[in-house]
Amino acid sequence: YLPIVACRIVKISAEHGYCSESAFGLWGYSLAQASILHDIEEGYLWAKKALSLLERFNAQDKYPTMKLYFHSCISFWVEPFQATPSLLKKNYASALAVGDAESAMASSFVHGRYQLMCGGNLKVAEKQDKIHASKMVSECIFYDKNIFYLLLPYGLPVHCLTRLFQLQMNQITYYFLLLSHQHLILTLTGS
Repeated sequence: YLPIVACRIVKISAEHGYCSESAFGLWGYSLAQASILHDIEEGYLWAKKALSLLERFNAQDKYPTMKLYFHSCISFWVEPFQATPSLLKKNYASALAVGDAESAMASSFVHGRYQLMCGGNLKVAEKQDKIHASKMVSECIFYDKNIFYLLLPYGLPVHCLTRLFQLQMNQITYYFLLLSHQHLILTLTGS
């Protein structure tokens, strides 16, 4: 349904004027161009337009999400893949700066995966992921204390117990993806 929704957003935006949310329609259209129609150049072009639209509207709160989408789905087809992990690492910091914990966690997760695919040092990746995971726990609050107890085996700080009820469920999902990535690194390094 994403291509249909994206085309509808673009159509409505073209008819009634563009806003920062229109960028997500442009991104969806770019993803359809690249993945469904296999037109990488056209998809890349529309993704860049989506980023440009956010810059035009100075939508700093939406920019980390769009950069995450751009670097995890489109840019590596055109730009050097080895540059993507460092861009995602920067996006992690940008997302935290605007309070977007979901994009921060997802950027950290994708950063680690891409770093592995680029032949990055597994010990460095493990250390960075532990830092990011710890920071996510110390800055976020969980809905359910049982989720917190599931996280304890990963060596997360106990002082977070008092902050258990703010993180949205989709953010928890990304957090678990990050933890699964840490588990993969531990398995590969034999730690």
